[in-house]
Amino acid sequence: MTSTFKTLIFGLMITAALSVATSHLRAQELRSLNSYLQENNLDDPAALLYLSLRCSAQYAHAASVTQDRPEINSKFESSTMELVMFAHRLKSKIAKIDLEKSMELNMQQFDMMFTAIKSKAEKNWALTGNYGDDMYWADIEVCGAFYEAVMS
Repeated sequence: MTSTFKTLIFGLMITAALSVATSHLRAQELRSLNSYLQENNLDDPAALLYLSLRCSAQYAHAASVTQDRPEINSKFESSTMELVMFAHRLKSKIAKIDLEKSMELNMQQFDMMFTAIKSKAEKNWALTGNYGDDMYWADIEVCGAFYEAVMS
């Protein structure tokens, strides 16, 4: 096989793997966090990482829609940053990679989660005039409890 053909095959395999991983992440991320917690143990570092990233994305969205309320917005923004940094350190430890690589990988997942949360919230806004539905607010509550537990 020529080198170019091998590179093409390898590229296609990577693209397929990323596509499957992205589809799985998008399907999983819009589950309620209560449902996620019923099926996953927070003693598992992967579940802890997922929850850290998901809550940081949830809080980032909440910050984006509360810009006209500075006291609430600043709490969501600072909590987002703290959870993101927690996730970076955790990913670095779990995967035994440097913090910079951890940040790169985490931010890809964060971006996908944020985009899905934003999309769902915008659809809800169009239907009801409110960004949050019952799941959105329940997830904010779960994230609040999670934030308090990991940051204390």
